[in-house]
Amino acid sequence: MKTKKILVLCALVLNFSNLSFAADDSIPENAHRGRNQGGFELGTLVASPSKVTFFTLGGKGVRLFQNNLYIGGGGHGGFGVGGGSKSAGIGYGGFIAGYLYPATEKFQISPEVLLGGGGMGGIYKNGGGVFGGGSLVILPRVYGMFRLCQGVFLGAEAGYLIAPMLSKMSGVTLGLNLSFRSSFVTWLVD
Repeated sequence: MKTKKILVLCALVLNFSNLSFAADDSIPENAHRGRNQGGFELGTLVASPSKVTFFTLGGKGVRLFQNNLYIGGGGHGGFGVGGGSKSAGIGYGGFIAGYLYPATEKFQISPEVLLGGGGMGGIYKNGGGVFGGGSLVILPRVYGMFRLCQGVFLGAEAGYLIAPMLSKMSGVTLGLNLSFRSSFVTWLVD
């Protein structure tokens, strides 16, 4: 029972749920109008110029509209290894806009872009000083999501983070995500 309450709380917080709309079970799963979706993401960022690999945890929440467009926000934070650093950290987030393409009944593809800001910092090994800074962040990426059950999706993403004012932060992103649509939250509460 305690696990179910925790799951409900997490889904509510990350999903920005509109429970009154989602309670209508007559809305088919592929009719995305007026739905909210949010979830957890585990990711990596291989920052090519600095040769640091970052492992991140984050999330996002979006509002899906009738024409399959969505907007929302999200972000990631984490730690890095490699590149001659003793320790390194990263954080970025911003506004998200994308398009949901339902390829099949259980699989959907979503190209999206995150526009925001971020920064990284660290300490070099052997007393070599510190590095870091901040930048505008542009992150075009593509998600592939598989529907596990009504309102629950497991997915993967690939993209490229562009940090024009801090090129050391730019690089390829890969990740896994677990997301929930507002209908899932209603099902848990009932």
